[in-house]
Amino acid sequence: MSNSSNGAKAANRFRLGLLIALSVTLVLGSFWLIEVLRKSGLAGITEPARTAPDYYVTHFTFVKMAKSQTGRYNISGDRLTHSPVDDSHEITRPVIHNLTTGRPPMVMTSDRALVSKDNTEVQMIGNVVVDRPPSRDTQLFHMTSPYLLLLPEDDVMKTDKPVDMTLGKTQLRGTGMVANNATRQLDLSHRVHGVFPPSAAR
Repeated sequence: MSNSSNGAKAANRFRLGLLIALSVTLVLGSFWLIEVLRKSGLAGITEPARTAPDYYVTHFTFVKMAKSQTGRYNISGDRLTHSPVDDSHEITRPVIHNLTTGRPPMVMTSDRALVSKDNTEVQMIGNVVVDRPPSRDTQLFHMTSPYLLLLPEDDVMKTDKPVDMTLGKTQLRGTGMVANNATRQLDLSHRVHGVFPPSAAR
């Protein structure tokens, strides 16, 4: 009876030792496999970059400040959506106000806008309307176009699409435009048509 009991205990110890040895082998094998994958570059494979928007803000107002700590321009809209792909923003129904001191005020609206990650470019898309009221030194300016590129730092706007505008009492229409609100220069590229008011009688 004693010999049988001792034999059973020895068998149990053998099984336990075998299980421990197998466990250690599996663990070491796992570490080895991870190391092989790491060296081969397979372990560095990551999930695909996220392309869906990662956050949005509704009914917002963003103010861009100049170096003098005064407002340069502000952008408001119904919804601002951020894209992590290129760190850009899309705005639904944007309204942009030029706030630069000493320059004619201007208001721009469109169906939507795309803002670059560094805020140096704003693409206004769909039913673009630009209004600048008359002042002591400037005439009324009103413009419509399907597309407009704004360069806020330079106070320049341009497009390669058709434009329809009113400058004072002059009606202008053409394709392609560059307008500089700082220098008050306006250039139409081609297919230009204009209706000019009659000269004042002398």
